[in-house]
Amino acid sequence: WFAVWCERLYLFAETGEAANWVKNIRRNPSVSIRIGGWRVDATARVLDRHNDRKLWDQVAEIAVRKYGWGDGLPVEITIKPQRETI
Repeated sequence: WFAVWCERLYLFAETGEAANWVKNIRRNPSVSIRIGGWRVDATARVLDRHNDRKLWDQVAEIAVRKYGWGDGLPVEITIKPQRETI
């Protein structure tokens, strides 16, 4: 389950804080994202229902339109700028 909003990815933890990957992100927010042959480094952040209320609602609505479901805990993934190689 994922959504894209404002150049960020949002993953949804169906089991919320009980998900091991959410616990891992809380301990270390540095992540790698791989989609097919594309791999990038990123930073993850678990949204806070109170402090991120508007954003939470926006990405949940995107998930509802895409999947018919948006009840999970949203985790924001911000892709780190890639270094150019010469």
